[in-house]
Amino acid sequence: MSEPVNSLIKTVQPDRPTGPNPKKAADQNDKQVRDIEKDEVFLSDLAKKTLETENSFDAKKVEAIKQAIEDGNYPLNSRKIAESFIAMESLIGNAKRK
Repeated sequence: MSEPVNSLIKTVQPDRPTGPNPKKAADQNDKQVRDIEKDEVFLSDLAKKTLETENSFDAKKVEAIKQAIEDGNYPLNSRKIAESFIAMESLIGNAKRK
């Protein structure tokens, strides 16, 4: 049931349309793109109400953090930052192995 690796290699380039009418394949791709642009998202009534009543962020807090960073007074925990980088690197490494 197994096939040799050489039989799996194809000489056809997948990014180029093939067949008797390559223009037709390009037209179909354009139609698919247009269909994707028609997608819509509908929010539930609860989501709409939440967006209307709650601020998505505290502008004063954001400005205070920006100012603290500019002044060099924003507290940074180098150990926590390093641990976050290690966790991120392990996620990236695992994704490349798949």
